Amino acid sequence: EGTLSLVQPGVLQSFAQVIGMRVATGYLATIAARLQAGETAGSGLVLLGPPGTAKSTLVVLTALLAGYNCLKLEQTKGGVIGQSEYRIRRALELILACRPCVLFLDEIDKSIPNNQSRSLDGGVSDDQLAQLLGFLAQRHPGVFVIGTSNTARIQTALLDRFITLPVLGPVPAEIPELLRSFVPRVDGTLLDNDAKLLAEAGARLYSTGCSPRQMLDVIQQRINLQGRELTCADIAAAGDDYAGQPDQAGVDAAILQSIALCSFRSLMPWAGDADYPLPDCLQEIVNVAENRVDYEKLNQKLQEVLPYARL
Repeated sequence: EGTLSLVQPGVLQSFAQVIGMRVATGYLATIAARLQAGETAGSGLVLLGPPGTAKSTLVVLTALLAGYNCLKLEQTKGGVIGQSEYRIRRALELILACRPCVLFLDEIDKSIPNNQSRSLDGGVSDDQLAQLLGFLAQRHPGVFVIGTSNTARIQTALLDRFITLPVLGPVPAEIPELLRSFVPRVDGTLLDNDAKLLAEAGARLYSTGCSPRQMLDVIQQRINLQGRELTCADIAAAGDDYAGQPDQAGVDAAILQSIALCSFRSLMPWAGDADYPLPDCLQEIVNVAENRVDYEKLNQKLQEVLPYARL
């Protein structure tokens, strides 16, 4: 009926293969281990952060390492009276039948009814949201829910049922390794290993707001232009060729919102790392050494960037 899809694992088979995001991957590995051992791990998580930071990959990896199926909730709205309510009810029944499973709510702010949709569909979205909230409240054994989002436009009643985990992507020192790993991913061959050139390319891409997903596109574009064999100088040239993040305000807003909604200080991306390099939008807002956030300054910064964000 198109309400659920089974998500298969991708190229990555363990969190050890994920470059960067130490806190997020460490926490998700702990969750996966608890689920694999048959222990409780709460009702679920929401991974918040900018687009292109591998949030979906982390969800699929968590399911894989837990030994769970990964079921993605798709379109539940129907065009016939009563069909939407039936489809969400049927989807929840199938989820229980497929246990153990991770229920993957991709772009949870869009896949779950919000205030706008609720005001336009005569109460259908209210009914769907009520069914989903009731399902989550029961904490069914063998079902763990993980949502992802680039923004904080999530129903408060829904968000209250999750732990929120920021996912900001790799920091500059980790990007050279990421670039190396991307070359074989797009059927390329790296002919040398000039650390200085890769570091320069990484710094350039980071400074322009390039996400990991866009970095993969950067490598692919260079292969498109000159063939499969690349040098580190070619990767540096590819970094120079990248024009820059088209929605830096949106990226900044996503970062700020993910930190504002983070459930625990121990889940902040810099937790346990006094040398963590903050993104520009968090400068003067976060004290990394003390793991403290000035939420008043954060909210002020968020109000500055939101009018320009296109998320």
